[in-house]
Amino acid sequence: MKIKLTAALLLVLLLLASCDGGEVAGDLPSASPLDSASSAPAPLQHRNQLFGLPWQRTETFNPITETSGVNINLNNLIYEGLFAVGPDFEPEPLLCESYSQNGRVFTFKLRPGVTFHDGSALTAADVISSLKSALLPQTIYSARMSAIDSYRAVDELTIEISTVRPMSRLPCLLDFPVIKGAGTSGGFPPGTGPYAPVFGEDENYLRHFQAYRSKVPIERIDLITQTSAEGIIHSIESGSVDVVATDETGTEPITIRGDIERRDFPTSTMQYLIFNTRNSWLGNQTIRQAVFYAIDRAGIVRMMSGHTVEATLPAPPASKIYDKAVAAKYNFNQELSRQLLASAGFADKDSDGILDYAVSSRRFKPFKLTVIVNAENPYKVNAAEMAVQQLRNVGVDAELSKLKWDVYVRDIQTGNFQMAYAETRLTADLSPFSLVCPGGALNYGKASDAELNQAVAEFEAAAAGEISEKASAMFDKIGAKAVIVPILFKNNTFNTLSGVIKNATPSQGSLFFGFEKWTITK
Repeated sequence: MKIKLTAALLLVLLLLASCDGGEVAGDLPSASPLDSASSAPAPLQHRNQLFGLPWQRTETFNPITETSGVNINLNNLIYEGLFAVGPDFEPEPLLCESYSQNGRVFTFKLRPGVTFHDGSALTAADVISSLKSALLPQTIYSARMSAIDSYRAVDELTIEISTVRPMSRLPCLLDFPVIKGAGTSGGFPPGTGPYAPVFGEDENYLRHFQAYRSKVPIERIDLITQTSAEGIIHSIESGSVDVVATDETGTEPITIRGDIERRDFPTSTMQYLIFNTRNSWLGNQTIRQAVFYAIDRAGIVRMMSGHTVEATLPAPPASKIYDKAVAAKYNFNQELSRQLLASAGFADKDSDGILDYAVSSRRFKPFKLTVIVNAENPYKVNAAEMAVQQLRNVGVDAELSKLKWDVYVRDIQTGNFQMAYAETRLTADLSPFSLVCPGGALNYGKASDAELNQAVAEFEAAAAGEISEKASAMFDKIGAKAVIVPILFKNNTFNTLSGVIKNATPSQGSLFFGFEKWTITK
């Protein structure tokens, strides 16, 4: 079997999973991709009887400030956060035993009896120190937690966090690794996870931390040193590495060969259309609604040949808050799209299949819209071409402008566009605030609507029993206001050597989510 692996993904082993706060505008990357040709693969350590994962040797390893995708992936086996986020995008307590919310203030009780790998007890001071580090601008965690206002240790096992606005799904964002010490003295700072690292002259591996509260499926995990995409591919093909996660719809595909099992898992990476609402046409809600209804998402997903799922709402369909009834209300409806365009004053005056608008009582011009897309990803280009054709099908004289990456980013950031085919990774709380509200970091279309802003605020502030209801109301408002057009969400692919792993439940936040339930046969 041959499996496509992309250079964009080959920060390998899911920097994708770990940095869901690295919000992406258009295709703005959350980190730089590894160059698959940057260096030759390191010599392989053939330990096929054991379970192996790649890693990059480093003199100083701090999981909070680490930028290597290979090493970030290992964080979830060595370190724990207050919570982990599962495949359904719901938070699961790890170091947190319980929590309560009072408006903007959260109180978290830590799990008692937790010890670090060096034998010391976990305290609130350790969590606060780690949180302080995670909020530094250079970390992959800072963007997702930008709404945190203040934090403090209340007692040995209690911390308090305040946010700038009520955010009931804050626990989804608190998966930063908790460490003992600053992690700057060399080696791995102690963590509380199920494995502790062991280093020697001839071998490096993770060993089961015997004081950990849950069982593990294997006592030892070999660390296979690699420094390049090519090396990691070589490792899994040879059987030295057992797990690789890939983005099958990324850029510049290369190939993995061998007897590989693969399974998709959902991500919060959304592809969508941005409207520049400052444009004279696209400031008109009726025209935006017409475009919303003109897009046949199912057709675009079929063209992508797998690894994506259509979405009418800006939330992964695998999430608990995705409301299929609301989605159905705003699904592809070509006839309704035409009706809306007619109500906005467009008509085909010369019977050429293109809608026109009046310049004067006797003069008409065709209704033109231009969509920009990053030319460097063929999947996005193909999807954008199909979306443009779908607009033509309802009479819009639409065209696609394929731009080099730097030009695309410049035009997105300066507002020099009418519509843009874009990709972003939603933060784990699935709030669309950054996309559709004034002040949002990714609101490049300058959307501003009081009713929509209120709906987003009510979703973010909803009590536990009201989240689904408020989410549905918010999605309904997003569909009605049509300030963006969600199209699809991407899946990543979990690739393993055939017959090695059973019961794996990888999530975007952790390739090893639910690791204690895995069965590993080597």
